[in-house]
Amino acid sequence: MRVAILSFSLHFFAAVSLPLFGICLVSGCTNNEYSSASTAVTSDQPDENDNLEQTSYDDTSNFSEITYDGLTLAEWRVRLKNLGPGAPQAKLAIPGLLEIATDPSVPPAMRRQATIMLGRLGKTSLSVLPHIIKMLKQSDEELARPAAWAAKAISLWGPLAKEATPQLVATLERKGSHLETKLSCLEALAQIGGNHAEVIPALIRQLTSDSPDLSPQERLELQMGATDALALIGGNASSAVPILITFTDRENDLLRHKVVLALGAIGPAASPAATTLAEIVIFDDAEEVRREAALSLANLGPEGQELLVNLTSDEEPIVREFSITALGKSLPRTQSVKQALLKALDDEAERVQLEAVKVLIQTPEENREEILKTAEALILTADRRTQREVADLIPRLGLSSSEWNHLAVQVEKSKNAYTQRLWKSLRQE
Repeated sequence: MRVAILSFSLHFFAAVSLPLFGICLVSGCTNNEYSSASTAVTSDQPDENDNLEQTSYDDTSNFSEITYDGLTLAEWRVRLKNLGPGAPQAKLAIPGLLEIATDPSVPPAMRRQATIMLGRLGKTSLSVLPHIIKMLKQSDEELARPAAWAAKAISLWGPLAKEATPQLVATLERKGSHLETKLSCLEALAQIGGNHAEVIPALIRQLTSDSPDLSPQERLELQMGATDALALIGGNASSAVPILITFTDRENDLLRHKVVLALGAIGPAASPAATTLAEIVIFDDAEEVRREAALSLANLGPEGQELLVNLTSDEEPIVREFSITALGKSLPRTQSVKQALLKALDDEAERVQLEAVKVLIQTPEENREEILKTAEALILTADRRTQREVADLIPRLGLSSSEWNHLAVQVEKSKNAYTQRLWKSLRQE
């Protein structure tokens, strides 16, 4: 019988912000695809599309006589390559950058670069924010999407640009806004986060709306973008937990993966989702979703930890494996967690034993004999993949000469050519 999932009283706790999570910015997200559907754009560094090389539609040859703050576009192209937040000439460049960004006759790629550069300059260029907010109101064209560029700049300013929130929301929800523009607005809202009261409600609306103006694929990408934004915001997004729980049974694997990740990122404030996440670890069809659900449980505090301890006795080895991995990330470790980890050293499944070794070897001075005993058994009898992983871990135990010699004798007795080659390479290292 499967382990019964305990019921807990539901409480909300304050949670600290967690590491940044990517925003889905490219089309083509399909079921069972985890790696190609999203692109992380969460820092003040330019992405691949922010390069300053000339593109086929960015011909500045017709602007040789036109100057922006005294420089031609060709000269600005050179100057842009040397600009950055710490550049001495950064402040002096702001008027010219703004002229380029807001001149509709300038080639689109150049306008985009100038706009994003303003955001990259941080506090130095924040005085131009009202002009960038006006750009959010402009309509998208085939090549020129000033609202998307403006949103990207705002995302780089982050909380400093919180006054742009109302217009970001309006542009996000505006009929006819291009998908790129909408996703850029989501990114900007994520960076502003809990610093403005309209952010979380707007993200929740993106999750739940069913606009007839969008294709199913566009709807899916916006839902994933909103979910990523909530994950980035973390504990301040606790009001979205009930909605996120309803999305844990969506058909698309990648969306479910992002939803359970977001719940974990919200932390203890997402404790109402604990039982749902435990059920996902047991029953979901996608292995990566199950693994992420276990890791998210570890972030939910005592409720999540206790459920994970129960899951370490599940009848399915992969459930036990994921639960041990997740418990290894639960700090501080309660007595019940420590007992579950030690018990896993004797699990009938080698992968569960390996995960327990990986966790317990983080503090090799504790339970050293038990860890070494399991490691020895695995390196002698496990499959090659597990043997290799154990071999990488053994040096962390700081074996004495007698312990090395004992292991050498056991390896010789095994008569296994691969094990002996692995042991030889381990000793040489």
